Amino acid sequence: MKHREQIIYHGKGETDLNSDEPGDVIFQLRQRKHHKFRRIGDTLYHNVNINFKESVLGFERKVKTLDGRELKVKISGDQLPVGPNSWHIITGEGMPIKDSWNSFGDLHIKWLVNFPRSVTPKQK
Repeated sequence: MKHREQIIYHGKGETDLNSDEPGDVIFQLRQRKHHKFRRIGDTLYHNVNINFKESVLGFERKVKTLDGRELKVKISGDQLPVGPNSWHIITGEGMPIKDSWNSFGDLHIKWLVNFPRSVTPKQK
């Protein structure tokens, strides 16, 4: 659901003095910023830092979701090397899709590769 979108429960409020019919209960949603996730529609975006070695050789990470679950993300094989600012998409791990039973958007993970500022002769 979008920021400032309303949920209306018709006929679930109290009755007015001038009417015998109950009024409506109206909730207006307020979306707050999250310190790790950014939302656009039903899609969630999340940045994850990896080091240069991981970007070349592969890695496994646990990514904590908004609801507290941990997703295991493994990058290896054909997915390597991981380029700077590349994306990994996990289908169905985004926000709930309004008016769609048990359907969710996607989670887009952006890999931020931290390159070393210098290397030793042995590392070269």
